[in-house]
Amino acid sequence: MTRRLILALALTAGIPSLARAQQDFSKAVIKTFDLDTVTSLLQQEGLKHELVLKMADKHVAIFERTEGTTLVGGRPVPLIRVVTFHFEKAKTGTRVIATEELVGRQPGGAETPIKIDINTRATDLQDLLLAAKARSIPPGSDTTKAQ
Repeated sequence: MTRRLILALALTAGIPSLARAQQDFSKAVIKTFDLDTVTSLLQQEGLKHELVLKMADKHVAIFERTEGTTLVGGRPVPLIRVVTFHFEKAKTGTRVIATEELVGRQPGGAETPIKIDINTRATDLQDLLLAAKARSIPPGSDTTKAQ
């Protein structure tokens, strides 16, 4: 009995930190359950932000954008921003959560992750998600109705 109580307390102690981490991600609910439509909306908006679709399935869509070069081990390597849109079902559509990572692509295909801090985080991901959400709502529809 005591072990279960300790385990339950340990598990619940970690939940607030997970919730805080979730708040840092750009996210929006797009008003459709069709993942092909969601991917298409993200791809249309991604072009404005120079994001190129690399892979999509029923769980994620991965986009990339070239950010220039950086030095890794004294050698210049291309710096790529990899943006992953994670899909989850929500009551009114598909919840899309955006995460990003900077990687240095070395010759031979090796990737070196580069830490993203507040100065290197893309500021346009939330704007992209909100534009895709707005595009998913048919023109002239009343979004103030209770559902």
